[in-house]
Amino acid sequence: MLLRPLADEDRSTYSHMLHRAFNTWCGARGWPSDYFGCTPEQAGIFLDIYGDISPGRSVAAFMLRCSRTAMVPSKVS
Repeated sequence: MLLRPLADEDRSTYSHMLHRAFNTWCGARGWPSDYFGCTPEQAGIFLDIYGDISPGRSVAAFMLRCSRTAMVPSKVS
């Protein structure tokens, strides 16, 4: 596992992961599974917001032995 700050090249993977996580979380609680009503790409606004609030402090854990990138976002204070 690799722990590092999110970079611009992570945007697509981050946005899709976040969109899927929001929809899964909402759907599991009985809300519409498209609660936010946006595309995965539009969910990337969260990366912009967190980057503006605390530049360089959005950190993700990357699974190195996966066939695709798996990340777990975390905010470092």
